[in-house]
Amino acid sequence: MTFEHLRVLELGDDPALSFCCLQMARWGAQVVVGESFVGDLPSRSPRKNGVSLMWRYLTLNKSLVSDGLV
Repeated sequence: MTFEHLRVLELGDDPALSFCCLQMARWGAQVVVGESFVGDLPSRSPRKNGVSLMWRYLTLNKSLVSDGLV
């Protein structure tokens, strides 16, 4: 069973929410992350070489929409 027929809009900045949506994306769902202009908690977490590793992991296989661009 896959989630290829699902479209998910991720709104929120809780890492648990991001992780749940990550699992849906891994199973084939199309996941779009709605991120605020200041960023969410994972994107503000500690960085290595200028990139938040938590943010990079939690946004795998997802599309990103920022309210500063919409």
